[in-house]
Amino acid sequence: MAKENVAALGKGASNRHAVYVGLYHVGKVIEQMSALEPGAEVSIEQEKEALETYEHVMGLTDVLTADPTQVILTRGAFRWVASAMPVIEVTPLVAAAFCVSGCEIPLATLNPPWDCFIVEIDPSLIAVDSHLGNEISHIHSILVRRWTKVTNGERYWEYAAFSPEVTLHQSQLSDDALFNEKTILDDLASRLPITERDQRAMTLCRAIIRGVLLRFANMEAKSTYKKKVGTSSKAKKSRAQKYQGIPDFDRYKITDDIKVDARDVVRRYNNGERGSPSVRTLVRGFYRNQHHGPRGSLIKNVWIHPYWRGNESLPIATKVHRVG
Repeated sequence: MAKENVAALGKGASNRHAVYVGLYHVGKVIEQMSALEPGAEVSIEQEKEALETYEHVMGLTDVLTADPTQVILTRGAFRWVASAMPVIEVTPLVAAAFCVSGCEIPLATLNPPWDCFIVEIDPSLIAVDSHLGNEISHIHSILVRRWTKVTNGERYWEYAAFSPEVTLHQSQLSDDALFNEKTILDDLASRLPITERDQRAMTLCRAIIRGVLLRFANMEAKSTYKKKVGTSSKAKKSRAQKYQGIPDFDRYKITDDIKVDARDVVRRYNNGERGSPSVRTLVRGFYRNQHHGPRGSLIKNVWIHPYWRGNESLPIATKVHRVG
């Protein structure tokens, strides 16, 4: 796990719009310089050359090339552009429900529609320590990349979580590690100290990534969650101003009808708070495979939403819940 100043994507990259613009330009620089075929990997030399070019264009000084963790951003940016820049918005209730849902489905059996995508979440849900003047900073976007190691054919994951002031990275996670519900530390060198709040935040981010992967495991999900964008001249002009002229990207929105609001539980976990247990408790959601079709010959994954156990007239439990 590594943590650094978000300024690595350029001056002003403090909100999701600016982050997307920065990632787009990093990806296009690598694309233009390397002329890679779809599915090809980016070499270290190509990364370094593209980063140096990008730093020059953006007026940066040894920000990207000095930090080895930036390969997550560079390779992710290139793959995101190559995948038509998919962005998946997760509503606050759904994101919180993801965080309190377990899973019984092997991730290795899932094949997401893209090698790289961005997840948008409500900034009020997950906080990290900023170390840059403010006490905390809130995560607004997560860049996720899947890749296969050439030497052994094994699949790995890496992701970067963006807040207005800092970025957190995790790299080379196996399928099992991505589904691990406990804190995971790796050997990435970090410029900024990793706090307990940061570790809890990354545990929550992995839970949201898992939820997105599972929701898009069913083939109809892309059309179900596809978000319509305005086609009028005014709408196009507004997007061009907001995203500084980069091309329109594919947008999706997960809007499942969630009956339980688990946001307070998630925030309490994120903050490491403890309270007294109550008689009405939150039951974790989970995923399971369900047979259907002729004689049960087909299998689909089903998400059982979190729910409250106990009489509705009783107070809600405020104890620390296991999330992820």
